[in-house]
Amino acid sequence: MAKSNTDFVCCLECRNGIFMQWFSNPIVAYCRELRERVVAQAPRNCSFFMPSGIENPEIRHFDSYQKRQVEDYLSEKYSIK
Repeated sequence: MAKSNTDFVCCLECRNGIFMQWFSNPIVAYCRELRERVVAQAPRNCSFFMPSGIENPEIRHFDSYQKRQVEDYLSEKYSIK
């Protein structure tokens, strides 16, 4: 069930997030609902938030910046284009 727009939530706790991190930079969440990337640990209002119940979600770590890196990863692992 989606939360109301007045509640602050964290994408890192949402089942709609796919998480990535480059080096020691903040974790980035790709939202399957919004189809965009956001900082995963930043508090935000989101009507699509659905608690994942996962204490330590999977985070894909990258050790370089390459063109189409995210698109290729999402396409291969999650069939998202």
